[in-house]
Amino acid sequence: MKLDSAPKRVVLFFDTHEAFWGEHRGLGDADYDLRDQWFRRLLKVLQPELGIVVIVAAREIPRWGKARKQPIPEGKVEYRLIGNLSEESAQKYLELANIQDAATRDRVCAYAQVEPGQVHPLFLGLCGDIILEASERNIELPADEFAKSPQAADIGAELVLRLLRYVGDNVADAVRALSACRSFDRVLYFKLADELRFDGTDLAFRKLTSFSFVSPVEGRGPGQCRIHDLLRRLIHESNEDFERRANEFLEGCYRKLSGPAAIAEAIYHASRLDCRRGVREWVKAFDLAFWSSDYPLCRALLAVRSAFGTMGHLESGMLARCEADFCRIRALYAESDRGYKEALKYFDRAQREEDTIEIQRSKARLLLSFGELHAIRNQLSECAKNYQDVIEICKFALSVAEDGVELYELMAEGHLGLGDVNIWESRSQPAIES
Repeated sequence: MKLDSAPKRVVLFFDTHEAFWGEHRGLGDADYDLRDQWFRRLLKVLQPELGIVVIVAAREIPRWGKARKQPIPEGKVEYRLIGNLSEESAQKYLELANIQDAATRDRVCAYAQVEPGQVHPLFLGLCGDIILEASERNIELPADEFAKSPQAADIGAELVLRLLRYVGDNVADAVRALSACRSFDRVLYFKLADELRFDGTDLAFRKLTSFSFVSPVEGRGPGQCRIHDLLRRLIHESNEDFERRANEFLEGCYRKLSGPAAIAEAIYHASRLDCRRGVREWVKAFDLAFWSSDYPLCRALLAVRSAFGTMGHLESGMLARCEADFCRIRALYAESDRGYKEALKYFDRAQREEDTIEIQRSKARLLLSFGELHAIRNQLSECAKNYQDVIEICKFALSVAEDGVELYELMAEGHLGLGDVNIWESRSQPAIES
């Protein structure tokens, strides 16, 4: 670097620092420090003042400052947490990877999204690799077909393998079990370890919580941790036996407890075992809480709703209607209006796939709620149309339904609503008929 022909700066990249220890993380301090002692020695002789910059990627914060030999002082290291990509950055990455089709880029970004507006870099890179490899073999993967392709289905398993590459079998089992939890603490860790027979020791717990895919949870009490959302999603989608057994155990545990949080958590775990069963129980519990003004339970249910994951159009519409109801009661009318319209789109899509009595009942219930919002906003013509549509839906459904009790109730609500609109518009006789 002192030569005249030397560059002004050299950057040395070292990836996967945790590979020094492999699966052996329970070593004593001396043995632990010995594994990367030569690396610390190398870093100490490099001279940053000459323009040499070292970047080390790791899943754990290095313990260099505590090493007995060749320590590196904390002040010499700058720590940066590498998070997810923004959607804009993810789009730019795909463009630079020569994926030209905008629809394909949008679909891949949505597929690799771990939360709204945040895309996982490794997941995105694997998706991009699949598309480019297919292109090199003159195979076109249409945007709509990408997520359904066998190659895309393999991404999840590949990612889980990469993320758990340097953990032992016991820790991997613990990760698979704890991925069932929205969050966990020491107590829940040991309960699951006892039930599912993985390593339930203090050392194993400390080892698990040292990994970068385990992070503390803000706002859920001290000592609460969670497995990274992407890893939880991938393990769930791969139908891991440990995760299924953990959900069964946790549902049973929460069923024995009382209070809004326990009810919501029990329903959440039920949904992880059977999405259809869980969503319907959630909607039933929400509607009962809503109409009895049990708003703490409504909020607890809404807190777990976003964790349900992928589901059908009917289930998505049912949940969107409930959320819109809650916005309406809180006088968030614009949000409620958007929610009802979103729910209506879901139900229309569900009907195009298969028009069932349950979809028609759900759509009628939605239109009743939408009618109430239009009434509050004094949009009486829209309100009357909502109630008239409810009556027509129920009439049609009753012609084929085996059990029409709920449909008759919904139709009666439609007539009552239409009667109210006629009263507000001073039409006495139509009101009486309704």
